[in-house]
Amino acid sequence: MPVCCFNPKQNNWSTLRRTLTVKDCSVTCFHEELFVIGGEGSWQDVQIYNPTLDKWRPGASMEACRAAHCSVVLQELIYAIAGHDGNICQDSVECYSPLTDQWTKISSMSKVRRFAAAATVKEKIVVICGFGDMTVTTIEPSCEMFDPSTNQWSLVSSPLRPRAAHSVVSIDDIVYLLEGENESTLENLVEWFDLKNNEWKTIGFMPSAMCASFFGTSLLKLPKEFLHN
Repeated sequence: MPVCCFNPKQNNWSTLRRTLTVKDCSVTCFHEELFVIGGEGSWQDVQIYNPTLDKWRPGASMEACRAAHCSVVLQELIYAIAGHDGNICQDSVECYSPLTDQWTKISSMSKVRRFAAAATVKEKIVVICGFGDMTVTTIEPSCEMFDPSTNQWSLVSSPLRPRAAHSVVSIDDIVYLLEGENESTLENLVEWFDLKNNEWKTIGFMPSAMCASFFGTSLLKLPKEFLHN
């Protein structure tokens, strides 16, 4: 799999010299470096890219083999959450300190899940739905939240329409849930989770032509003048 890089100043894409032989990995960033974690073909490996030096280096290996998992950054740590090991769905979670290059196992979630989605909100991690086994027909409907101060996961309110292979973004106390699959049917309902009130609400629908699964989203904050009609 080639690794491509977009330069917004030049408005063009370029291909890095490195090719990754990995599938269903997770990707996150920390202190201006890119972390490619796990995935089929690379299961426990961590590959770190420094764009300033244009160099890759290995990080410490995870304790568990993982693919189709989530990765998020919270309080200077990278969390690798659930996924599968090629045979079974997982509920285990571990966190990585880039400063010490060490992984630490933390408490497991109450449900196994792969192709879930995770976001950080108000110094907590929220993990939403996913497939509940190695098939694409079993949806795990629950939502769990991790509090690093107690090292505990807790079940919170479930989305109105559970799904897998979806994406999420967070703004302030709100987590937005977009698209994905519901028992092999594409889902276009957009929901939000109000962390403060532990409540899900429907906020609209994506256009049918944009319905998708196994995709990514990101939050882009624009100056107010871009939002004026």
